[in-house]
Amino acid sequence: QYNKAYKNVTSGGGTEMYNIDVNFSHCSQLQPLSRFVFAILLSPLLQVSSEGIHPDYVTYLQCLLSALEPASLRQAIWPTLISYSSPDVEAEVHQSLSRTVFTSERPIFLLDAYKDLLVYYSPTASSEIPFPPPRDCLLRSTVDRLKQERNITPKLVFIQGAHDDTTEFEKYLVEDQTLDGSLLPSSTGFSSFLDEVRSKVAEHSI
Repeated sequence: QYNKAYKNVTSGGGTEMYNIDVNFSHCSQLQPLSRFVFAILLSPLLQVSSEGIHPDYVTYLQCLLSALEPASLRQAIWPTLISYSSPDVEAEVHQSLSRTVFTSERPIFLLDAYKDLLVYYSPTASSEIPFPPPRDCLLRSTVDRLKQERNITPKLVFIQGAHDDTTEFEKYLVEDQTLDGSLLPSSTGFSSFLDEVRSKVAEHSI
């Protein structure tokens, strides 16, 4: 209906022509939808046969997510990634969750995944920026506020990219993963998913 309303599906000569807008570029309220669907398909809830996912963890996620109100559920499904120019200066809220953050000029990132709060310092962050961030800075105030707003106590992790294991941070950069959970060498996972959706819509004349 959306694509027909914006004339992305047109009829002519007894056939329909498709130029499907899977990004919902004309409707800001729908724009997160594609990313939410992609994230849900990657969720352990739908990967129960995968090795390394304990059944108890799946049960925990089921109980947690079923009890969340919509805003918190959105946060748990698609985390918020905020970059900082310094511990006291917020720079940008990022829509994308991909490994492109590793090439960003921003030195600090806060990733809010509802049950996890991750503070990541880039390997290129200046040594003059204190690690971990001071208790009286904007970043720590934001972390404290988020913790107080939660129904559960989120796990807080500080990661110094130049020295620490970044696996826990990277696992949330889901746009670089395929639907089987494997990591791609470049940021093509989510992009390939959108291409597949466009192809299937055209193929089946949905």
